[in-house]
Amino acid sequence: PSVEIPDTDSCAVFVTWKKRGKVGRKYVLRGCIGNLSPMSLHHALRTYAIAAACKDKRFPPIVISEMSDLQVCVSLLTNFETASLGVYDWYRGQHGIIINFQADGKAFSATYLPEICIDQEWSKDDCIRSLIRKAGYSGKISDDFLEGIQLTRYQSTKHSIFYSEYAERSLFNSHVQSRDGAYF
Repeated sequence: PSVEIPDTDSCAVFVTWKKRGKVGRKYVLRGCIGNLSPMSLHHALRTYAIAAACKDKRFPPIVISEMSDLQVCVSLLTNFETASLGVYDWYRGQHGIIINFQADGKAFSATYLPEICIDQEWSKDDCIRSLIRKAGYSGKISDDFLEGIQLTRYQSTKHSIFYSEYAERSLFNSHVQSRDGAYF
């Protein structure tokens, strides 16, 4: 069944661009930006599709010549809840995680979407330690340090479409439906 996403709904959103790699045709990260606060989907999709393509500081902006090798993924984030049992109170592949902590008089925060831990083949501990580094903290990570981290877990519904599918379908429709039933 088709799932239409009304543009009047509000949701936390991340947009991820992936590019087909030269070896093995596996798709690799090309940009990912989003917002953890609910906002109009219409506004969020427009804002973060462009930001992830052009403003992710880890990558140069996407150029026209790359379009045929791209896939765009939209993650709608829901069910945010504070983990009550510490930094390992979440399930790999099911939950995205946000960490917040204080160290050296500074506040740190970072998030990973649910698929990151699986894609990277990380254990929960590897994922938490990587996320601490992503947040910008370079100090020692002890058990006491881990106990001071506040973790929020969330779930995500992910929709994706390859550029070739988008281009083909947009010739015939004003709304393009992805393989999983979402409309773009």
